[in-house]
Amino acid sequence: MIVLKPLEQQAIKNILKGYFLGASRPVRLARLVTANVMDVCQDINPDDSGFVELLLAQLLTHRLATMGNQCALVVFLEHLETEPEINEEDQEVIQHILTVCQAQLAPPPATRRTSILDMLAEARREPVSAAVVDAQRMPVDRTLIVDYDLDKLMGQFRQRLGYQGVFSFTMTGEQHFLENYILERIVKELRSKTRRPVRPPLHIPLHWTDVGGASLDIEEELCHQCQGSDLKTLIRESGSSDLILVIWNYDIPADKITTIARPFWKKVQQEIAPTLTSRCLVLVWVNVGGDKIPMELDESTALQVPQHFDVQDLIPYIRGCLLQHQMEEAIITRCVTRLQRRGGHLIATYREMVQIVKELQGGTA
Repeated sequence: MIVLKPLEQQAIKNILKGYFLGASRPVRLARLVTANVMDVCQDINPDDSGFVELLLAQLLTHRLATMGNQCALVVFLEHLETEPEINEEDQEVIQHILTVCQAQLAPPPATRRTSILDMLAEARREPVSAAVVDAQRMPVDRTLIVDYDLDKLMGQFRQRLGYQGVFSFTMTGEQHFLENYILERIVKELRSKTRRPVRPPLHIPLHWTDVGGASLDIEEELCHQCQGSDLKTLIRESGSSDLILVIWNYDIPADKITTIARPFWKKVQQEIAPTLTSRCLVLVWVNVGGDKIPMELDESTALQVPQHFDVQDLIPYIRGCLLQHQMEEAIITRCVTRLQRRGGHLIATYREMVQIVKELQGGTA
């Protein structure tokens, strides 16, 4: 039997929900068969509202006779992390859980019973080492940043988003901030809303030099980025996954970019939207640069990117997250102090958070 901490259980449940809950009954069954765990899941009703919880309970407590008596959870997770629906962050969580499983499944060294008892007794007398504490922590990753705030922006996104069809949004700001904070959160919100897998966003960069005095075709640029595949092909190849298309305007003037965008948007509405059944295509039009305004496109929602961080709200959030990760108070205090010094400046505070996460992953914060 594998024992996971509450945070670990919740993390793996979230991944399982994203993987299964948007799938039909036949697809759920097929995924269990493909993962070689059907032997221990035959009593689970794929239509049960608690399907994920029941599945996890079976995987935690059973071994697979047909797979050399291996732990069912290990067999399933080793298959799951190779699935295209699983993103990089989820893969990191899966790898952490696999490490926990391997540690619990490892046989004790072949020594005399008295020696083991002696070592256990000695261990009780010694303080817990920093290495042991580190091994017990949940890994700190960028979800600490991605999950923070954005309530107003995500409220706009959720209000406009449906369960199928084409949805268009515009925003403006610094690229790294938008791509690694706002867009990653949009992916999570889309997956949470539809309960379907989301394909990694496709990016189309547009530059003034690309126009060259002639009309720029966005779908041609998409084909260049995707090895000749047009939008219809990409949607067909995405299967049951939702798709996000991000168009980055770096330096094309407002009047020009609107002229370029409208024919593509019209084509998407007329030719792509009618083909989407139980799937979403989300278009995000981005003007790169803090001094620019969002594009004005018909039926597009302008997302209000925050202008600063509220330090009085951010600090308790960071402190709470680091406490959940069992960080020492001295480390938490250093991280909080560094963030307070940025005064809520949007990009400076964001970059400080990114740096803190990198250092915590390396144990040097």
